[in-house]
Amino acid sequence: MRAGKARWRPNVFAGFLLCYSWLCSCSEQITVPNVPLKLSKGHVEELSVWPSKDFDFDWVTLHQALIIAKEQDRPLLYYIAAPGCDGLFENPSLFLRALIEKKFVSVRINPFVYPEWVDRLSAIGCPALINALPDGRVFSRATDIPKNNVEPYLLRIHNVFKKGKNRLLTKVNQETKEVPRKYSTKELLEYFMASFDMENKGLFGPQKFSHATALRFLYRTGNSKAIEFVEETVDVLVASPLWEDGSFRLFSYSPDWNHPSPERDVIDQVEIVDLLIALERWVLVEKWVAYVKDSLNGTDGALYGRQLLSNDGKWWTDPNIYVDRMASLILRLIEVSEKRNNPLAHKLASEGIKYLLNECVDQSGGVRHVCNGPGSVQLSTDQTLVALTLSAWSNASHDKSLSQLAEKILKIGIKKKHTEIDDMGLVYAAYWYWNYGDKTRAEQLINRATYNNGEIRQAALWGLLDLRYGELNW
Repeated sequence: MRAGKARWRPNVFAGFLLCYSWLCSCSEQITVPNVPLKLSKGHVEELSVWPSKDFDFDWVTLHQALIIAKEQDRPLLYYIAAPGCDGLFENPSLFLRALIEKKFVSVRINPFVYPEWVDRLSAIGCPALINALPDGRVFSRATDIPKNNVEPYLLRIHNVFKKGKNRLLTKVNQETKEVPRKYSTKELLEYFMASFDMENKGLFGPQKFSHATALRFLYRTGNSKAIEFVEETVDVLVASPLWEDGSFRLFSYSPDWNHPSPERDVIDQVEIVDLLIALERWVLVEKWVAYVKDSLNGTDGALYGRQLLSNDGKWWTDPNIYVDRMASLILRLIEVSEKRNNPLAHKLASEGIKYLLNECVDQSGGVRHVCNGPGSVQLSTDQTLVALTLSAWSNASHDKSLSQLAEKILKIGIKKKHTEIDDMGLVYAAYWYWNYGDKTRAEQLINRATYNNGEIRQAALWGLLDLRYGELNW
């Protein structure tokens, strides 16, 4: 199970610390295609489809859902689920099947394929059930609900909708969202330091995520207490079961780091590796590069982004090529290649760039979220991450032909976001402008940035940009 909105990449979905040497150092129901992966020699993962635990309902597409809900005055049910993050409808009764297919307009959304819907619905994990009025306004959420409670929960929700619609309307109309604001670097430092787990190390709890972006921010502040704590946390992390075979598990179910989740995600991998680079833990970094080559490297330069541990003890690789994960992975490989003159990292980055250009970017400069399948397009985080990757490779390889394409891709990603400075795409845009474009524009973005301190990765990235401007002397 997945917990915490901060784990979606961006927050959901996608975030990581950009290379410091040059960057401060659902619509429709989606299932995994039933085809074998074309993996490079040496790839040891299973080449099978991840077995779904759920009954195959007649799900409605998102394009149809709002239309049907309004026409028939039925409440919406969004089921947020993905391979390894499902199972609420394993053996549904006939009554539960009727609820799903007749009483609700029901949509299954894979949050890795359609991450923008995670934000739109304010989903904080999966599997999750989210209920909305026929006009799409959410009035109830249930994350990680026990599957035995699903049927009575949905029955109660349906009865409330039928008998108390006016109360629901009042509730929805009265809800107020937290207004994002800008936190100073000092406030962020104090916030993260207040979350120190002095006994087990790491930030927050009780589940232990690495939160490496926040640790990187703490390390960069120069605060001696923060630096010491970060170094101690990294020692505990790499000595724990979360580190294995050159890779890191996503999180620990227990605060002592000893009960790792059966999942690996590249978004978390690259931000941990960025921290290891800052600490000059080169042996660990180079083991990670070898892991990428052996476990994530597909044909034609493709780099896979997510793995799950199956019941037989083998790692299954999600066959989707998620562009945010691939771009962030290439950025880290470029950094390792430059700092360590690592030929394997250079080769993987070079082949990955070719794949991005051939499979992920269209002629207009639009980026597909899933390069080898259906999914979202032109998400601002994807656009700006790809722009950063192409610009970084242009500098590293002295190939200036990619610079104009990178700028074009970036502008598509932020053309509708000039006044909305609270998503990850705008954070990365600020990094791009600071390193490859107009520094004045970068300063405008950072001065207007707003975010919630609960958006841990996003807040830490803005904080790192603040540190670059030297607003505080430590």
